[in-house]
Amino acid sequence: MDVLVGLRAAADLVFPRGCAVCGAAVSPASPWPLCPSCVGHLVPMAEPRCCRCGKTLLSEHQLCTRCRQASFHFGRAIPVYRYAGTVKSAILVWKGGDRRSLSRLFARSLHTALSEHFPGAVLVPVPPRPGKVRARGWDQVDDVARILERQYGWAVLRALARVGRARAQKTLGLAERASNLSGSIVVTRPLVSSVPYVLVDDIITTGATLDSCARALLSKGAVSVNAVTLAAH
Repeated sequence: MDVLVGLRAAADLVFPRGCAVCGAAVSPASPWPLCPSCVGHLVPMAEPRCCRCGKTLLSEHQLCTRCRQASFHFGRAIPVYRYAGTVKSAILVWKGGDRRSLSRLFARSLHTALSEHFPGAVLVPVPPRPGKVRARGWDQVDDVARILERQYGWAVLRALARVGRARAQKTLGLAERASNLSGSIVVTRPLVSSVPYVLVDDIITTGATLDSCARALLSKGAVSVNAVTLAAH
């Protein structure tokens, strides 16, 4: 194993890794496959933000137009980035290109947001669709949660699971997302009612997935459920 690690390090010196987004050379010392320029383009969402879904407000005050017409079971969602540009490219290659080392970078981003907004909370990863782990070999959200747990000391409770054959949310329109998840998310672990829980997911679009997860937790005794995501679509 030590020999293999040494060979890989030597290869990196001769053939530097390419940035997962732009292809530029990446230093062997970098903990993730992004060049400094692309890392610099990972800019947190601008203020002011909607006090429910966390998306940047345009001309609205406190609540975005969508949240004025919606009712969520989670208290507040905090997306770190806007799902566009370099952020979108990095997330796509992380999820679809199997660049697992990006989990460390995204875990750092989530840790910063969690520390600012929800210190001391117990993290609950949003569960994958049935069959996703078998098909891809790993679950990106749980991978980030493991790093948050082991490297940053966050308490993580894998309390949710998906049942049935709900379709992938990204294939559905706004009106279909909530009904698609109805009854498909269940609580599998005992909860402590006095503990503040924070859902962790990759992207918030309409909030339907987070809402279904929060509703399931509240039905089993949770009194406080918020959410943090990597990005907002």
